Amino acid sequence: MDFEPDRSTTSIVEESKASTTVVKLKITEYRMAVGNDRVTRHSALLNHLRIELLKKDVLNGDNHYVHGNFAKIKNYSKTSADEGRLRNWYAEQGQHHPRTGKIVISKRLPKRIISMQAGISKIARTKYLIKKTRNLISIESSSLMNRCNVCSKIKTHIRRGKLSKSDAHKLMSVHMDGVKDERNYVNSCFAKSEVDIEYLHLTIDDMSNIATKLPHLFDSRSKLIPDSILLRADLSGAVHAKKALNGGHVTDLHVDVGNLYAGGSNATLGFLLSTLQRCTTLPSTLHLQLDGAKSNKNKVLLSLLSYFVSEQIFTKIIVHFLPSGHSHAHCDRFFAQVRKALDAEELYTPGELLNSLGSLTGVRSVRMERLSFDFKSCIEPQLRKELDGIFSSMHFSFERKDGEVVMSHRPLGSSTLNERKVKMVELDGTPLWSIDTADFETMIDCAGKDGSLPKETIEMWRKAMSRVENEPEKISWKTIMDNFRRKKSARVLPPSQLKEKDQEDLQYFLMNTKNSRKRRSPNN
Repeated sequence: MDFEPDRSTTSIVEESKASTTVVKLKITEYRMAVGNDRVTRHSALLNHLRIELLKKDVLNGDNHYVHGNFAKIKNYSKTSADEGRLRNWYAEQGQHHPRTGKIVISKRLPKRIISMQAGISKIARTKYLIKKTRNLISIESSSLMNRCNVCSKIKTHIRRGKLSKSDAHKLMSVHMDGVKDERNYVNSCFAKSEVDIEYLHLTIDDMSNIATKLPHLFDSRSKLIPDSILLRADLSGAVHAKKALNGGHVTDLHVDVGNLYAGGSNATLGFLLSTLQRCTTLPSTLHLQLDGAKSNKNKVLLSLLSYFVSEQIFTKIIVHFLPSGHSHAHCDRFFAQVRKALDAEELYTPGELLNSLGSLTGVRSVRMERLSFDFKSCIEPQLRKELDGIFSSMHFSFERKDGEVVMSHRPLGSSTLNERKVKMVELDGTPLWSIDTADFETMIDCAGKDGSLPKETIEMWRKAMSRVENEPEKISWKTIMDNFRRKKSARVLPPSQLKEKDQEDLQYFLMNTKNSRKRRSPNN
């Protein structure tokens, strides 16, 4: 790969310290037609560094330390194969700092690699040590069982001497077999949803908001804005089993910035409703896959699902919770793509964040909610005692039998279903809504004083905040359910009329959306 740095901004300074040569390479600007792939840029930069050092004839077999804004490489030698393996190892294991662009090595090489001298069969030795080190790092860093409650308890009992290793191994095997069975069941449901039009599988998960805080800057300006003032942008994703035209699975994204009721079960309920709203038709069976966090696994969500079945929006709803610490493969793969894309950009406003997310492969729609509704306060008075004492189960299903809603549930890895009748929930009125603009105002004032944001960006923030305050939207439960009923009736239409039906649903939804000039408080 060709790499040509700007020679006007490249400087090489050599210093001698005993038997070690220190070479400082500082590149502030460089040009390369490889897009925004950071690993590729760093690999090309290190390759250029090797060429420069060979030109200076400083690679004489001794240990060398290379310092710079983009890399910290040890133990270069004239052996190109050995050098390439070490360079690739650092490029793969290094983590790129979001602001400075430095490669930060999270795991140190074994001392045998650091202290290797020239003339000792480096190629064969390096192959073995790098392979061994990679295996150790992959086991430690990629293990998702550290946050699992069951796995953590087993490890704690081993450490305290309450369990022998043989007993712990048996318990861990039983636990992992149960998790494996659940994953196989979910994968079979996922595959079924790809071909069955009457079956919809949704995997819903949220992403840590550390990478999506606004403004999203890389350089020293980010230090001028305290973390407590940065706006939290909650990003949730729903992966549909239906495949898009490009071959990937369809993904809907939901961004919530600076709303009072954003978070907890309200975030899950709001995202679920908006995702179903964007579906052209609603099938007869809905399968949800969620993690076992408190924001997902609660009575509020289960009550809403029973309400959907009682209103005959769905004939059957299946909800499956993964144990804490065992993540979703589809969502995690997509969120890794999101983090990689955000690391290559500077984002100032929610609009820029939405544009960046919308350009990702497989994203069908990105939506930022101007308001966050308090669905929880509407459903809590309707909570049923039938939902008590069931949260050791990880699998739930709701369906109508003889005019009543019946809930079936089973624990992790069990095949025995326990059934309970759930009384119908009655929801009416308009969910409470609120806009919290204090965080917006604080961030704008702080950024305006220290000059960390351009003036155009600050003006854009002020205009967006004024629009949010003056034109809030509210929606009633009746409007939501009527729209879902219309989508349900669209299942009998031929495919040629589905697009027109979708436009009619959109117009119906907009006509039933009311406007208000002032924010609504719980007391009003």
